[in-house]
Amino acid sequence: MGNLSIKKQILKVFNWGALVIMFLIAAFLIVCYSAGYNINMKTREISATALIEISTEVEGAQIYLNGELMAEKNFTQKNLEPKHYDLKITKEGYHDWEKSFDLRPGEAKKFYPVALFKKTPEIENYDVGLNSDLIGKLADTQNLTTSGGEILVSGDLITRFSADLYGLSWYPGDRIIAFTQEGRLKLVEFDGTNIIDLLEKQSSSPVIFTNSGHSVIYESAGKVYRATIR
Repeated sequence: MGNLSIKKQILKVFNWGALVIMFLIAAFLIVCYSAGYNINMKTREISATALIEISTEVEGAQIYLNGELMAEKNFTQKNLEPKHYDLKITKEGYHDWEKSFDLRPGEAKKFYPVALFKKTPEIENYDVGLNSDLIGKLADTQNLTTSGGEILVSGDLITRFSADLYGLSWYPGDRIIAFTQEGRLKLVEFDGTNIIDLLEKQSSSPVIFTNSGHSVIYESAGKVYRATIR
């Protein structure tokens, strides 16, 4: 009986010890995960993960990461594996927004606020005494120049197109550039991505963005218009 009791005590201590070890391992894994680290149980290596944060003001806009629907309008994900990602935001009636990028260990990438533009802007006559000369003076064209099909900012090449460009203007936030090409008003992001064909524009003058970028005032074929683009 004595030996059996001792064996039970030893087994009990062993079980408690195993539970404590499992608890400590679980706690360690949780702390690592919360701190942004991933543990490979096979290689026993600890590596830093990455984070991504995305938001847009458009209700119902769907956010896809590597082709998988993640959320609507806003999305934050930490502990991502550092690798290449394809991001897409889509909404019926709006131009898609896309971005491809690599996430490095410990990196946090944030995309906000992402502007989505209407495929069919609401256009109206805007006869308030504006003309192309006055619009050119009011438009934000600071440090923007063009040479043929090139867009330059402070003399540095941003992107290049096959056809000549005219009327460069900044969209609010200095991340998007508006320009006229072959009779169309277009937008391009500062890194040369997400080229958007907005509307017809038969003039070489720049444009004015109003209402925090939701509207644009422009001259086309001698008349001035205002379009709601977001």
